[in-house]
Amino acid sequence: MGACMIPPITGAMHHTVAKDAADLLKTESCVCGTDYCNSEKPEITVPEKQKCQTFVNTKVMGTQMNSKNVTCTGEFCFKVSWL
Repeated sequence: MGACMIPPITGAMHHTVAKDAADLLKTESCVCGTDYCNSEKPEITVPEKQKCQTFVNTKVMGTQMNSKNVTCTGEFCFKVSWL
């Protein structure tokens, strides 16, 4: 017996389930009442060294601000925008 749901998106989900942030939206997690549900942890088979551009563009109280465009190396790259 078990139930599946879309879990909250956390860093742990990247390490165990999905390589891209968009893939997490299609990811389900199961809560199980049996001994064999999710018994094998998924294995990451690709290197986790991505080179990402890092910068911020924002407008605060009518003033446009732009940060330096630099690169960093890490596990994942994200693009975030909000109003």
